[in-house]
Amino acid sequence: MLLLFIASAGALVLSAPAPALADTGSISGTVMGGDVFAVQVGVWTLQGSGVAVGSPDPMKTGAYTITGIPPGTYKVEFSIGDNTLGAQYYNSQSTFASATPVTVEGGKDYGGVDATMLPAGSIAGHVYDSSTNDPLGGVSVTVFNSAGEGAGNTTTSGTDGSYLISGLGDSKYQVRFLSYSGYDQQWFSGKDATTADWVSVSSGVATGGIDAYLVPAGGTRPVIRGGRVCLDS
Repeated sequence: MLLLFIASAGALVLSAPAPALADTGSISGTVMGGDVFAVQVGVWTLQGSGVAVGSPDPMKTGAYTITGIPPGTYKVEFSIGDNTLGAQYYNSQSTFASATPVTVEGGKDYGGVDATMLPAGSIAGHVYDSSTNDPLGGVSVTVFNSAGEGAGNTTTSGTDGSYLISGLGDSKYQVRFLSYSGYDQQWFSGKDATTADWVSVSSGVATGGIDAYLVPAGGTRPVIRGGRVCLDS
């Protein structure tokens, strides 16, 4: 059977109905640690498309059930909007690539998809002009995890050059700095994507001093030696 919908422009649009509830399955588990009732539980296809989202039931201590999931294999993410707890994937994994797959069957529940949330870690630093040492605002700063995935956190440096990226789980990350105002892209510290340093982040710990000295487009790339900024010849 086809369902009929009227589009905003008045045209008739045909749409296939959603799978019947009996043809779908569910995922359930328990979230522990921190403000669990603010945690979002996201269900993703193996290709990275969002399928469903849920949260622990306030009437049940950390328990959640997400229903209406079409049969298939998925990965489950646990995160919180205010970034006070570190994001993670089932089963205690820091990357989408390493997450344990969950296979859902019609009419059945896949239980035991649990998570223990930990206080988030963070990365902070400043962005400067390498030739003048003046702070640079408006620079996009993004962290990537060990699988090369964007860790879901991007921020922009302030007028004083400072930035803070929070909501990070226990893992190691690479940091990219991208300006849209005449500076070359750069990775911490002063390197390209293939040789960028790794920044280790621990639960509840702020990792500071992850600074960047951006080079005007076509200029000389900086090198950090002994905590001082030097320019390659």
